[in-house]
Amino acid sequence: GTIQQSGDFINIVAAANFNNLATGIWNWNFVQAAFDAQMTSALDCSVSGNTFNYGAAGNQNIVAVSYHHLTLSNSGTKVTTANLDVNGNLLISGTARLDPNTGNDNITLAGNWTVTSTNADPFDEGTELVTLDGTLTAQAISTVLAGGETFYNLTTNNTFPTAPQITLSSNISAANILTMTSGIINLNGLTLSITSNAAGSLVYTA
Repeated sequence: GTIQQSGDFINIVAAANFNNLATGIWNWNFVQAAFDAQMTSALDCSVSGNTFNYGAAGNQNIVAVSYHHLTLSNSGTKVTTANLDVNGNLLISGTARLDPNTGNDNITLAGNWTVTSTNADPFDEGTELVTLDGTLTAQAISTVLAGGETFYNLTTNNTFPTAPQITLSSNISAANILTMTSGIINLNGLTLSITSNAAGSLVYTA
């Protein structure tokens, strides 16, 4: 089923659990004034197939739990509060913006990276590491940005048995370090580049 939540979580008791199960879709549309750390122990979005959507028309803090599918939509900046672990797909849409840079948080993604947001800068890459670590499926990277997607440090570590494990639908840049650990990358006629003029490097560990 689908939950449309326009308010906040309040007065969470220690034993409370909010579980987004199977194919559930949870749309949280509340613009937060402050982050409630209790949600980190209460919210469970790890079950395969579920989607949690931060869909407020304004800024939101992303609860530090493991997600399956994660969507950032509508508008405003969606700020991570710890390292972000997504075991399905990540979608940034509307005019929303993902900011892991405030807390210098890394991102681990096992599904597709898709950006349809028309924000001029929908992903604040900062100095973070994004790791593509799919095991159950191949992954794809796509963005509507004319120049393609830029990561600071990017690691490809997809062990899905069927190649190609990662396919580009947009040009990709690693501003600092590109580490290729596992998985064949299908450039699909596009460009994968290291853009640093100084310390940029390629690490091949497979």
